[in-house]
Amino acid sequence: DWKPSEEETNIIYSFALQNCLEHGQAQMGSIMGRLSQNFDMNKYGRLLPRYVIAEVNRANSLMQKSGEQSVREELMKIDSSKIERLEKEKIKIERTFPELPKES
Repeated sequence: DWKPSEEETNIIYSFALQNCLEHGQAQMGSIMGRLSQNFDMNKYGRLLPRYVIAEVNRANSLMQKSGEQSVREELMKIDSSKIERLEKEKIKIERTFPELPKES
């Protein structure tokens, strides 16, 4: 019976944390799609969901108990590149949707 290594668990958890920051709550479906970059889905696809659910619950619990800043700090420790990607995406969205002038 396969079980993810500590490094693989951190990959799953980092995607869950990133998903929390993007959407306010991590969701398994979104994370499973992203994991295909890191895992052989033909080999592990049936086995991954139970581990993904555990890490989604862990990330969502941190978000609920401690808030966005704690999730951001946790993600920074595990995979700072995901924080950088989120910041670039935020800037891109702000450029795409500039603030509208207020009507008087």
